[in-house]
Amino acid sequence: MFHEMAHHIEDGSPTITKIVTDWRNSRATGEPIQLKKIDPKNKSQYEDYEIAYPDKFATPYVGRTYERSGSKATEVLSVGMEHFSSTSTMGLLYNKDKEHFYLTLGILDSL
Repeated sequence: MFHEMAHHIEDGSPTITKIVTDWRNSRATGEPIQLKKIDPKNKSQYEDYEIAYPDKFATPYVGRTYERSGSKATEVLSVGMEHFSSTSTMGLLYNKDKEHFYLTLGILDSL
């Protein structure tokens, strides 16, 4: 629910879309490649067409891009917000990627 709500928030705000896209792209360590190649131990979770920017995100899915399909959607806010569904998962995001934690918190605070 949190994940899909974040997509709705992002879809409704070009400003938020720009913020999360710029953040994702600034963190990227290369060009988009198949998620299966970024996360080979979980490759069965991804379809061949799913691509992402590589980085040390809390989860490789944060780098997912839909640019090839013409969409500006990202997974930055949605993955961040799904971690905000409980204090324990918030702590996981904070410990894995403080920058992503504070980006998500800042966007939520701005709403």
